[in-house]
Amino acid sequence: MVRINGGSLSREDVPRLAKENEIYLRNSITNEGCEILAAVLQITTTLKALTFYGVGVIALQNNKFVEALAKNPTIKSLNLWYCNCGVEGAKAIAAVLKENSTIEIIYLWNNRIGNEGVAELAEALKVNSSLQRLKLYGNNIGDNGAKSLAEALKTNKALQKLDLDRNNIGDDGAKALADALKTNKALQTLDLWNNNISDDGAKALAES
Repeated sequence: MVRINGGSLSREDVPRLAKENEIYLRNSITNEGCEILAAVLQITTTLKALTFYGVGVIALQNNKFVEALAKNPTIKSLNLWYCNCGVEGAKAIAAVLKENSTIEIIYLWNNRIGNEGVAELAEALKVNSSLQRLKLYGNNIGDNGAKSLAEALKTNKALQKLDLDRNNIGDDGAKALADALKTNKALQTLDLWNNNISDDGAKALAES
């Protein structure tokens, strides 16, 4: 794994970075840095994981990076920690998931995507066949977001683990997820720690 400051990337770094297994970026990244990452994604045969800490939103606003990520055949894990992606960032990730067939893990910790952003991801999950784990810790998706994911789970056959910790989900969202689990046979783990689910919602989940 190589740890880099995205603001210090140059075109000369492309061949070296293309040989890495994992790239970890933090502190800052420019649009030029995003385009350099796009060039890496276009030629790499080894890169398996790409992690952004606090800087990923800029990359998700860069069309060249998003297009390169969507077409990349090697990335298995995409991680965005505290990147403030918001709805627009979620839309970009959804666009990637609709085209990409190799990404298996996405971590979106504390990215403020809300129910509108997760609705975009849910639509992508209806057609995506590769994503196995989705972690949406601390994104305030609420009941409406949980309902969107529940609809996606009724047709998705790939997702095995869904982490929805700290998302302000109540009984309505829990019941929607429980209903989806009655038909979904792929999901093995659903994490709902620290939400607003009462015994009523917990009972529905236990009976699903």
